Amino acid sequence: IVWIARDKVNDKTIIHMISGREIVLQKTNIKYIRNELEGEEFYFIGNSTLVRVDYIDRIEGRSYYMAEGSILTG
Repeated sequence: IVWIARDKVNDKTIIHMISGREIVLQKTNIKYIRNELEGEEFYFIGNSTLVRVDYIDRIEGRSYYMAEGSILTG
């Protein structure tokens, strides 16, 4: 798992895998996932998004630069 994010518009939680595959969970609140994972392998960046700690290359303000080159903003 690379990141887990909540899509509030569509009421879904999306789990993005390293392979690029995405798993969509219907009506699953990310707070339950966050309670189990935050502080271990995952870092909560706001906007209901958890990112693998070892996948974050660097943090500048509210921008999180991922190892493969993408940028998430919190």
